[in-house]
Amino acid sequence: MADAVTQYAQSVVRGDRPAGNSLVASCQRHLDDLDRQSATFVFDRKAAAAAGRFFESNLRFVKGVSAGQPFRLLPWQQFFVGCLYGWRTCQSHPADGHPIWVRRFRRAYLRTGKGSGKSPLVAGLAIAHLHIDREHLAEVYVAARTFAQTAPLFVQAAEMINHTHLNEHFTILGGSTPNRIIHNQSRGQFMRVSSDSMGEGVSGPNASMTIIDEYHEAASDAMLEFLSMGAKDRLQPLTIILTNAGSSRQSCCYIEDQIAKQIATGVIERDDYFAFIADTDDDSDPFADESCWEQANPSMPWTPTLEYLRSEVSAAEGNPSKRALVDRLNFGRWTEALNPWLDVDRFNACVVPYDAWDPPPGPRYLALDLSRKADLTAGADVTLAGHGDDKIYWLDVKCWMPKDGVTQRAMQDNVPYLKWIEDGYIEATPGPVIDFAYVVEWLRGLMATGYVQACAYDHWRIDELQRILDEHGILWTNQTERRKDGVLYMLRHAQGFTGAPANAPPASNKVERPKPRLWMPRSIDQFEIAVLSGRLRVRENPVLRWACFGCEIMADAQNNRALKKSTSESKIDPLVASVMATGAAEELSRQEANSLSDLYRQMRERGINLVDRV
Repeated sequence: MADAVTQYAQSVVRGDRPAGNSLVASCQRHLDDLDRQSATFVFDRKAAAAAGRFFESNLRFVKGVSAGQPFRLLPWQQFFVGCLYGWRTCQSHPADGHPIWVRRFRRAYLRTGKGSGKSPLVAGLAIAHLHIDREHLAEVYVAARTFAQTAPLFVQAAEMINHTHLNEHFTILGGSTPNRIIHNQSRGQFMRVSSDSMGEGVSGPNASMTIIDEYHEAASDAMLEFLSMGAKDRLQPLTIILTNAGSSRQSCCYIEDQIAKQIATGVIERDDYFAFIADTDDDSDPFADESCWEQANPSMPWTPTLEYLRSEVSAAEGNPSKRALVDRLNFGRWTEALNPWLDVDRFNACVVPYDAWDPPPGPRYLALDLSRKADLTAGADVTLAGHGDDKIYWLDVKCWMPKDGVTQRAMQDNVPYLKWIEDGYIEATPGPVIDFAYVVEWLRGLMATGYVQACAYDHWRIDELQRILDEHGILWTNQTERRKDGVLYMLRHAQGFTGAPANAPPASNKVERPKPRLWMPRSIDQFEIAVLSGRLRVRENPVLRWACFGCEIMADAQNNRALKKSTSESKIDPLVASVMATGAAEELSRQEANSLSDLYRQMRERGINLVDRV
């Protein structure tokens, strides 16, 4: 009969237990490795079972409905613990060269949905590491970005010790806020450290075990590498990385996540790395299909409960920021923003396949968000069709970036710029900065249609663009009274909370500075209405989609809203230009409709009947 670790792996691979592709790959890896055991590479079933029994025999739960009960490992926890402590490899002792058996895995990556029991599990492993190994002067660390983030796991370890016979073997220091646990016999220690206090009390660490908690919130991998490098003198050091899915695909955690997945699937060969990733597959829809929930929550139905997840999904309906949070924490999906502005499904419903794009004839309203080299330069083209409540905004987006250094930026940002350039969604201009001559040629091509009514712009680098317009012989004006065919009407559209006319009275307690007819808070409202009402058509564009889900909303004291990046690596320029163009289309078309209404009213007042004229 197979051991508990192998039984779990077999059940996942057979499909008896709901599991995502990453976890299936990790289980298949275990089964494949059983077939390639050798004289120096084995799975020690007794060691795996002993590690699992340590929990039930020595530890008790200290929180929740199970508080006080023996810590019985769930099947997925048995698999995790059993793999770490069961797989062994033979190596030469560094002191005298004689062969010794040590644990195979030196690094483990553990990601599941929130509330699956990662923290108590690894708190128990920290205790076991000190008590079972009894390595002299062992050093076990729990580390996180902030010192406060190390507390939950560490306090659980202290409470587990206090509530069992293990309190005879350990000394806990720090009073009500413990910060050090000492194993009395081996003098091994369990300590708390953080990135914001790195170096304080951990000078020259020699870690036998390192736990990195809340890694998705880490600003860099500095703490991970700092503690890992200090383990070089240990015979079988172990680093465990605990995390949820994060909100930045440019973070150190996401990079580690991708490495872990490639190791699990065999794309990267690394025999000392163990990955356990429980998340929902990309092609599943956890907001519509409950059957995939257990993929990211292997402790179901005990924790979280089905009722809890149902309440979270219900609360996320129609709330983009709540939906992103549930998607990330409960279903293991990486998002691009903590509080995204746009709802994923609502925006996707507006998308028209690239090759099926065929907007009807109508007035066109453009917008530009200019940059130099760090961000994208983006141009938006909105064709307005219909009138009143039947108006449809047809949105197409064009992006530019400097060609020099694009490969390096793609690797650094972990963004497929090269693929997007190849597919035509981004145009790479020669040199280290964006050449606005390419932007001008885009404007010239659109003006040739004869429908362009205006081009909205922010003041950043607009003087340089207007100079190039002059050099290319394109007539432009920013004066309303000078608008005419063949002349590009340049319309100022600030991107923040500012933008009131220059001659407006200053703001004071009694006099409110007037809001401009065209400004970002009103354009955001209009774009949002267009998305929610289904009156926006967007030509398929992965760059724009990426921008949408890396964008958040900021508001001033009067609740005027503007757009901001969710992370420093995000690029929201295509979305900014889209909002500006949509706002310009709505405002100018409304002005034109009002002008016609005024004309008809004046004609009626003068007794002029248009029917008679015809």
